[in-house]
Amino acid sequence: MNVADEIRRIKNELKYIKLQLRDVRQGGGGIAAHNILDGDVHLDSVADGVTRGSIIYGNATPKWARLAKGDDDKILTMKSGLPSWEAAAGGGGEVTEVGVKLLSSDFDNLALGDVDGKGSHDYAGTWVNNSGANCLANIIEDPAGGHMLSLIDASGTYKSQVYIDFNSGCEVITGIVEVKAKINVQVEGSAGYFTIEDKAVSSKHGGYFAGSFGRINYLTATGSSGKLVDAPVDTWFTVKWYFSRLASYGVWWVDGVFTQPRLFCNAGNKFDRINFETTTSWNGITLDIKYVKVWNLNYV
Repeated sequence: MNVADEIRRIKNELKYIKLQLRDVRQGGGGIAAHNILDGDVHLDSVADGVTRGSIIYGNATPKWARLAKGDDDKILTMKSGLPSWEAAAGGGGEVTEVGVKLLSSDFDNLALGDVDGKGSHDYAGTWVNNSGANCLANIIEDPAGGHMLSLIDASGTYKSQVYIDFNSGCEVITGIVEVKAKINVQVEGSAGYFTIEDKAVSSKHGGYFAGSFGRINYLTATGSSGKLVDAPVDTWFTVKWYFSRLASYGVWWVDGVFTQPRLFCNAGNKFDRINFETTTSWNGITLDIKYVKVWNLNYV
């Protein structure tokens, strides 16, 4: 130890003794407050104060410093070698009681007109309009307020189709999808699909409006289907389905009511696309989507 370091050490000890003597004169039994982050007595710290929820950490200098508390539902993680409060999965994902919300799109903030190329999401791309001739996929005004996505199929040969793909690494093995949808115009033999799928093998899982029966059916990734509820025209329905490709089963709710118990849903593939579409052989159907939400449970 050189002379300068020894002098500094002695000065620090004198300051410490001075604080003790002051506290004794005031009737205390020791130091009233031990300010670790004083930047003076403790030369290995920065000058800062204690606040509720803060954490002491080693900064880049390195010295002891204060990391202010994070916002609600943020998690403590590492960023560029230092602790940081971030959203789950490295930022951008909303942590909820049921997992990481990969997608939440209600279309209200999207401009009216063709949906193609619109939307900004942390874990997914933009919406893609893959509709054929005489078929539309537009953001339109909802008479009840806000916007909605409307698929208008006026072709007997082609179909209206809109999809959005999840980013690489965000594929869903176990998850929940919730869609609020309705048929505004329904045609005998037509169908309006709302599914999550594995785009590589066209394995779709979700539900659809069955025009011939005036109802909503479930659709499993194995291709089986069956009735969930009767579905009058121009009536909103909120359909939610949970699935696990590891356990290979899925269940469905409609408007908050448990509607379809466990069904086989084909294990093995990862879902990486949300898809809305009509059919190619019937025209005249209009499928409206108010919102879609996707939670990824295999990230929890």
